[in-house]
Amino acid sequence: MSRISQPGAGLAEGAPYREKQRALRSRPLAVGWHNPLQTYFVQVIDRTWESAGDDKRRMLLWAGRRSNELCDVDQLARKLVRFAHLTPEMRSTLCGDKDTGR
Repeated sequence: MSRISQPGAGLAEGAPYREKQRALRSRPLAVGWHNPLQTYFVQVIDRTWESAGDDKRRMLLWAGRRSNELCDVDQLARKLVRFAHLTPEMRSTLCGDKDTGR
């Protein structure tokens, strides 16, 4: 299973995405390919609760938990649209992970 989880990694640059980049500092995301389930996955966590003294993590988005739920990168990108925009490089990496079964 591949997992890419750096806040802001793979985001497009430019004015429309600056606000999303700032938001991701407190809302990191993880995307990747889950080979046993044959699906891409995404997790977006709201960590603002942690800074408020609450150690619980609030999952804002968790998709790709079921077999064949997100079979292509475009489906994954549509799930992410509120939080991030996948760059062409990130799309290529994710496709490569699927093709090699990582």
